[in-house]
Amino acid sequence: AGKQAPADCEWVGECVQYAHVCEQVGQTCEDPNKKKAGDWTCSCKAPAQGASVQGAVALCILDECTADCKSCAGATCAAEEQTCKDLSPSPNDLGDWLCQCTQGEGERQGAAADCKVNECRVNGGANGMLCRDAGQSCIDPDQHRLGGWKCVCNPPAVGVATTTAATCTIDECIVPSNHDTCSGAGQECSDPNPQNPNDWRCDCTDTAEFGVMTAATCTTSGWCAENGHICISAGQKCHEGACECIAPETGLPKEKAAAECVLDECVAVCATCADRGSGNLCTQEEQECVEGSLARSGDWMCKCYAPGTGTAPRALASCTIDECAGPGKVCITEEQQCEDLNTAATSTGDWRCVCHAPAVGKADGAVAECTLDECLIHSGVCTAEGQMCFDNDVAASKRGDWQCECVAPSTGTPVLGAPAACRQVGECEDNDVCSKNGQVCVDPTEAADDWECQCLPPSTGAHGRPAMCVLNECTSVCASCAQKPGGVHACLTNEQNCYDDNTEGWSVGDWKCVCPPPTKGEQTAGTATCKDDECARPGHAETCAGDMQECVDPDMDASNDWGCRCVAPYTGSTGLRSAAACGIDECAAPTESMQTGHDICTAAAQTCMDPHESIIGDWRCVCPYNGMSALAAPSLPCEPIGVCSDSVCAGAGQVCEEDGDSWRCVCAAPETGSAAGALAECRLDECDASCATCEGGACSAEGQTCTDPDTAAAATNDWVCTCPSGEGSKKGAPAACFVDECVANGGVCATEEQDCIDRDMRAASVGDWWCVCFAPRVGSAQAGKATCQNDECYTYGATCTAVGQECIDLNTAPSSVNDWMCQCAAPAVGAPSKAGVASCKYTGSCADPATAATCTDAGQKCIDADPADNTTTAAFRCACLAPAEGIPAAGAAATCTLDECTAICPTCAIPSQAAKGDVCVSSEQYCVDPDPTRRQDWTCNCYAPSATFAVMAPAASCTHDECTLAPLPPCESEGQTCFDPTPYPASLDDWQCQCPHGGSAVAQLAKCDEDECATVTDCAEAGQACFDADTAPDSKGDWVCRCLGTGEGEKKAGAATCTYPDGDECGLGVACGSGQYCTDPDPKSEVNYECRCAPPLHGTVGMAAPAQ
Repeated sequence: AGKQAPADCEWVGECVQYAHVCEQVGQTCEDPNKKKAGDWTCSCKAPAQGASVQGAVALCILDECTADCKSCAGATCAAEEQTCKDLSPSPNDLGDWLCQCTQGEGERQGAAADCKVNECRVNGGANGMLCRDAGQSCIDPDQHRLGGWKCVCNPPAVGVATTTAATCTIDECIVPSNHDTCSGAGQECSDPNPQNPNDWRCDCTDTAEFGVMTAATCTTSGWCAENGHICISAGQKCHEGACECIAPETGLPKEKAAAECVLDECVAVCATCADRGSGNLCTQEEQECVEGSLARSGDWMCKCYAPGTGTAPRALASCTIDECAGPGKVCITEEQQCEDLNTAATSTGDWRCVCHAPAVGKADGAVAECTLDECLIHSGVCTAEGQMCFDNDVAASKRGDWQCECVAPSTGTPVLGAPAACRQVGECEDNDVCSKNGQVCVDPTEAADDWECQCLPPSTGAHGRPAMCVLNECTSVCASCAQKPGGVHACLTNEQNCYDDNTEGWSVGDWKCVCPPPTKGEQTAGTATCKDDECARPGHAETCAGDMQECVDPDMDASNDWGCRCVAPYTGSTGLRSAAACGIDECAAPTESMQTGHDICTAAAQTCMDPHESIIGDWRCVCPYNGMSALAAPSLPCEPIGVCSDSVCAGAGQVCEEDGDSWRCVCAAPETGSAAGALAECRLDECDASCATCEGGACSAEGQTCTDPDTAAAATNDWVCTCPSGEGSKKGAPAACFVDECVANGGVCATEEQDCIDRDMRAASVGDWWCVCFAPRVGSAQAGKATCQNDECYTYGATCTAVGQECIDLNTAPSSVNDWMCQCAAPAVGAPSKAGVASCKYTGSCADPATAATCTDAGQKCIDADPADNTTTAAFRCACLAPAEGIPAAGAAATCTLDECTAICPTCAIPSQAAKGDVCVSSEQYCVDPDPTRRQDWTCNCYAPSATFAVMAPAASCTHDECTLAPLPPCESEGQTCFDPTPYPASLDDWQCQCPHGGSAVAQLAKCDEDECATVTDCAEAGQACFDADTAPDSKGDWVCRCLGTGEGEKKAGAATCTYPDGDECGLGVACGSGQYCTDPDPKSEVNYECRCAPPLHGTVGMAAPAQ
């Protein structure tokens, strides 16, 4: 029998199993020793660079500015002396480099930049300063050419000069007051020489008479002599028996009556016009001038020409082109996001499609190819069992095809969506130590007890039982790492530092991006938002060196606003970009013993004095008797002398002062008060004194008034700041003052049938009231009337969308009505129909009316999935009309949603691109759309615990009455009334407890006066008046009855016995009745006494008889 020949074995290496790990991110797998396990690596493909990583994906870099590749910049930027920057140096992000100008401003992606140099800003702004010194403005109309900057006279003056100051002239009739002087007299204004000042004049209509800088005295005749006032009162002139318009107004003359004059501010030249004498502001910048109303002034606006959008009242518009609303719509159609990197009208072709997370992928100006490695989501299912995850097809449309695979040397069939049943060999069989730790078990030889655990990629580390695995998520590429497979590095791409605080293999998702100095900011497992802290810049913190002050940057988004601020307990004004002047009143500040200098000195009946607040440690106790003082301690000896030696003042911490042959006690500062021959009742007005608990100018610094409701020395920390007009107060701190500017300015909006909103009613926020157009009109303006736009699609849009068409309103001016149109939604074609439904035609399978109706009847559009196949219903899809969103459905209506809080549409919270953002957010509220499948149901809501919301309103009316919200103030439980004077969300802790008979306290129970006269009846029954001299709660039984009328006398705690003068009839036993008193107006006359009702009773006076 022949012998069987030995097998010819070949080691295939680990790349057979792991090649897909590298290839799915565009890398190659290399196995240097095919006989050794765990040494395979992923390597970058040229021209990308990066160190190979054993058992894991490599971190590859491809800087297209320096590399040589088809998509690289090459010499494109350098040839134009520009700088090249690669926005994302990743092999998976190609074509994203840009050229940046080194001289001037400008950048461009994928090509040389169009650089502009504004000569008004060069040389330290010297050219601009030359113009400003002459009271003129500097402009550079052609920033591609040098030597073309100009000085331009500011309106209403006109004049321009190149590279030097201009000679300015002014038509003085443009000045409104001059023009009105003449037109008010029915005369025309003229300026014979615009270069000379103060020579304007008013000219008579029918004669050569004129008045210099004043109305002329004109000679008139005929109808104008008797009836000229009819024209003049209308601001018109009278000429040959007719009223005529005075320029710049125009209109036909009207005989014997006022003419109908109008002012087109887009055509005329006037102080309120688009042309103030130096050309039309809008048309000079290739924008359209739109007049709001010929009957009103100041309502014109500049409007961008299509496809740009943007308007601005009485100013140049900032034109934008959102290409996502144009060619970028293809992204939405393909269920991707559209991003327009720069919406400036001059920046086109920079939109891109971006895949929805967790899928990745983007493409400039085209639909992206989206990939989704499902192992980014599900890998933990496999690694928990010591297995590897593999996604067979990373196309985003392919879902559910990921599988767990056994790791050599274990074997087993991969399982879709679940761990595989892996068979271990050798000592690894029935050994779960490794798999429990997410590691793989390896038995390298047939020797006993040599099994070991090895780390699963991307973690690495020494083998063991279990292995010591390390995963630096900053340098690795993995599902939880800073760089995902196929993605870019979250930190390095954005020029941020990456730190992984815990690199143990089991610790994932704890890496963070940290902003580079001097900026600040960090974000765990994501890109950080960096803030520029100017205090971190060299030299700034040193300016604020010392213990008294610190460097602060109040707004890290703003520049040059850093300063030095005094640190408590030091006080002083903050220095802007300079050191602060800080000091401290050491008599009021706590010492190391936590007592103030006042406390230490007062206890020894001495006075504290701090001669220099800027010097620390110089406070002294001064003896009032001998003038001696000691540094930071009581002065010794300090004994009363003379008559004060017998006083009781010192024992109570008061100072004794001689008063002739007697003495008096005087309260020690900061308390006030004195008493002769006895202890003083000391008071502490924390609004005026200087002490640790005192106000210290906190109220006055905010323009508020300080009051101390209880100046008893023991009552501290109860001072109150009150707003100037009394509309807010707060205990122990400045109040949140509120002023609704719409009270004073609301009439400006009301006359234009607009609503007035003060979005920040805090007193410090001035000029932030807005006029807002009522729906369906849109528009708003700050501190003035709004220019309203009437987008008729707000009212009629449903007519179009109900049949799968789009609504457009080409002219949204309020005067332009019934010009809305329904237009076909691509790919349907057809002419738009004015004020009605368009006749649209589809191609392919959508051409069948019944097929198209499946979509259009649901208010959607029909998309032909395959124009070559019109045989099945699956060949068409129904897609949502923007801005509604939803996945196109094959052969049926899609499920469309529209979050009206975030979308932009006429009926949404953001009505247009030009709107001032979300109307809810701008009022510090939040928007809620309860049902995205319904329309016009969004609401503005107040943040808890405030209440009240407004449906489809400019903003909710939020209230925050602290008397009704938990925790309830203690007023009611003590028989007091709770009152919140400013029930707004921003005004807290200003509630008051109010006493029934007067008296109140802010944010605490009031010490109520108890007027005993409110309860006793003895005085009123006897026809006498009641007086309670001391209404303090602890003062009882001190009320007094006093006689009224001509009677005299009083008695404590009881009815008085009244005495009357001789001859007074009231003293002769007159009986007026209960609750009445007697008075005799003339004791010399008889039977003329009067009975009157005693307060609080009222009634008719009885003449010689009881009152009624």
